[in-house]
Amino acid sequence: GDSAAHVRSKVTAEVVNAEHAYRFEEVHHSAEQGRNELAAQAMRDSDDLIKSIEAAAERKRLEREAKRKEEKKRRDAEFAARQKARSEAAAKEAGAGFGTGGEGVGGRGSADREGESQGRSKASEPP
Repeated sequence: GDSAAHVRSKVTAEVVNAEHAYRFEEVHHSAEQGRNELAAQAMRDSDDLIKSIEAAAERKRLEREAKRKEEKKRRDAEFAARQKARSEAAAKEAGAGFGTGGEGVGGRGSADREGESQGRSKASEPP
């Protein structure tokens, strides 16, 4: 009977050791799988964060570009308004100069026009 008990004890020990090794491998595999899942989630989170940062930067870039375009449009409109006002003022001034003997479109006074009508210019007069 001792040898049968010894065999049973040995078989039981081997079964216990096999179960222990199996559980160890199961825990080890589970831990490794958990680490892999955690790493994968961290990579996804990192990718999401990068995309979020890039999207915010792109949004700010587009806002700055729109602001620059709006500012340029405003400046162009101001410039056009100033040009129009100058043009209107010049036309008004030119229109007021006709028939008054003052400076007209040519920018010359009546004395210059009289000299030309007599066949001489100011440049040909002696000093």
